[in-house]
Amino acid sequence: MLGLPTPIIGLIIAVFVLVVLVLRTRVHAFIAMLIASSIAGLIGGMSVNDTLGAITKGFGGTLGGIGIVIGLGVMMGSVLEVSGAAEKMAFSFIKFLGKRKKNGLSQ
Repeated sequence: MLGLPTPIIGLIIAVFVLVVLVLRTRVHAFIAMLIASSIAGLIGGMSVNDTLGAITKGFGGTLGGIGIVIGLGVMMGSVLEVSGAAEKMAFSFIKFLGKRKKNGLSQ
């Protein structure tokens, strides 16, 4: 072909498939990433078990890194909602920005 190593070809195809799945077919991004990473691994020469293991390890590492931040954010949001602070903040933003921008749209 172009003399490119197989993993590079797999990566290029996987990125193309990812973009097409997300933008054209409206497949959920998570599913599209699973499909694209599977394609990259298999075309790149990994076995099915190695590909699934790499996907699992990568997902676990990412979740471990941001899981605490997401968990704390969810807890903080729940506290704001239960205490009524979220509603107070919303009314304060509307008062500050004006009613024209209350839906996030400047008219």
